[in-house]
Amino acid sequence: MAITMDSSAQYGIWFNIAAIILCFILIALNKFDKQLPNTQNKLFSILLNEVCALNIVSFLHSFYLINEEVNSSVPEIVDLILVYIEKTLLFMCPFIVFLYTLSVFNIHFGKWRTLFICIIPEAIVIFIIFSSLFTDYFYHFNEIHENEYNYPQAGFIYTGIFVCIFVGIYYGIKYRKFLTKEKYASFWAYVILTLAGIPIRIITKSASIFEFFLVLSLLLCLFTLQSPIESTDMESGLLNINALKFTISSNLAQKKSFYLVQVLVPDLSYAELSMASDDSSMLVKLISEFMKGLSKNAVVFRSDVGKFCIYIEGGNLPYIELKGDVEGMIKRFDDPWRLSQEDYILPAKACIIACPRDAKNAEDVLDIFELASKDTKSKDVVDINDLNMMQNALDKRLDEIVKNALNDGSLEVFYQPVYNPLSGTYDCAEALLRLKTTDYGYISPAIFVPVAERNGMIMKIDNFVIDSVCRMLRNSNAVGLGLKYVSINLSTMDLIQSDIVEKLTETMRKFRIPFDKIHVEVRETANEEVSAVINDNIKRLSSQGIGIELDNFGAGYCNLNRLPKTPIDIIKIDKSIVQNALDSEKIYRLLNSVVKISKIMRMEIVAVGVDTGEQAREYIRLGCGHVQGFFYARPMHLEDFILFLEDNN
Repeated sequence: MAITMDSSAQYGIWFNIAAIILCFILIALNKFDKQLPNTQNKLFSILLNEVCALNIVSFLHSFYLINEEVNSSVPEIVDLILVYIEKTLLFMCPFIVFLYTLSVFNIHFGKWRTLFICIIPEAIVIFIIFSSLFTDYFYHFNEIHENEYNYPQAGFIYTGIFVCIFVGIYYGIKYRKFLTKEKYASFWAYVILTLAGIPIRIITKSASIFEFFLVLSLLLCLFTLQSPIESTDMESGLLNINALKFTISSNLAQKKSFYLVQVLVPDLSYAELSMASDDSSMLVKLISEFMKGLSKNAVVFRSDVGKFCIYIEGGNLPYIELKGDVEGMIKRFDDPWRLSQEDYILPAKACIIACPRDAKNAEDVLDIFELASKDTKSKDVVDINDLNMMQNALDKRLDEIVKNALNDGSLEVFYQPVYNPLSGTYDCAEALLRLKTTDYGYISPAIFVPVAERNGMIMKIDNFVIDSVCRMLRNSNAVGLGLKYVSINLSTMDLIQSDIVEKLTETMRKFRIPFDKIHVEVRETANEEVSAVINDNIKRLSSQGIGIELDNFGAGYCNLNRLPKTPIDIIKIDKSIVQNALDSEKIYRLLNSVVKISKIMRMEIVAVGVDTGEQAREYIRLGCGHVQGFFYARPMHLEDFILFLEDNN
């Protein structure tokens, strides 16, 4: 049969060629980037491969039409098969795009709703595509193997497209708070670019142009919605601690079972200091590539210098078998790593966590890993049961350390700058206490403060902090560098003392520090009698001009009825709220409401625990007066703090 064709088939093939070249580039870039092993990235890879296959099949069909030698020598059935494959891939695209849209907004459906919304309309479309094998009720093929639809019944073939488009747009609007302003704009640019291909396809009568527009939309996606910058350790190129937390939380939320293997290489930091940056990155890469060999599903994260975490998908692997593999991997570290004609021997040890059995959230995982890093007895693999025994021994040792902390000079005050988005400066800071020991290094206040409260040392320790901050304000040029005030944490034991106001103001007078240069951070308590005493002391402190900040708001019990009765100047939103608000619509709405309420009550909001640029931009947009977190600055020594103010203010 002679085949006739219009000009659309001739120029359409060039759009297919351009689209195929772009697809291969995108696939290569996507493979090159460090991606999280989550649903969004898996669906993006599927979508990318599906669009690539669609353009290849469309190219073969167009080539068959325009090349007389091919269409005269190749059986027509081959081209018809290509058409069936092309149409199937084409009408599967909206379905995969829909699922990808849901994953971008971190939306998870129940089984039956997913079946109804996604699968049934798509099944109808696939049925209609292959119905021409036994009937021409919906459409038939013309002489050049293009399908001609029989309306109105052929309108059913668009069922899957319309359902996926409208439901996807609906959820895109409903759950817009999950994305930052920039990513939400990128999402709509992606949607508009994808949909723009439909009218252009109708006008030009060329499916190739629509397929080309799909590739352009994926190109936009790769550099916006799929951008891995905030989840990548820039020094090593590995996934970072933010990616690890996200992976743990998202997999636990989906009730998946998986293993996490922490690998500690304590001497790696010293080795990196003695080599060039390129060699340092190469050494980390060699180690991480070796770790990936632990499992075909392994993903390696770099949580800190000398600390790696291996994620292994699927909890069906027996623990004993995995432990044996990990022990074998750790023994490799007894042999030298060869780099630039130098040998580096870097002993290592590991800790295995089975989730959700051993840990219910990301915080539990990090706590276990932190405890495992302090273990000095286990040679190869630290056992969870041994960690429980170690914790008891550590508690006893900590009690002794805390009791002697003031005498042996192991306490030190760090300062974390807090960013003011309105002025673009770091105009305040929080004083954070650190306990440095020879056995365990720096110990967090979250660990030693409860011990100090139990053994009665907490008030002496807090007095040490107050003295240190006042001395810093008097002896340094911090105020001249734009520092307006420093926040100090006071424990409940301090705030229930009847003479706390007199002690604090007396110290400030001794150092000649204006009262407004110090803010006191307090926590809400559920005990009404204790709260009454604390509220009275807070009012007395506030009357002296000392700023009052409500710390860890949202982390536990919070009585909103008490806020109007207490002279609170600043509410510090707890990092557990800040770091989860962008992943949960309910938490985001709660945070948004708290910001609005605070403005009505003339209280300032500080977002604490901001670790990424995405979080920073969103909370500034919401109206948070200050932003505090690792994205801007980590807690630092006094000397580094002053240099930081000089450089940034």
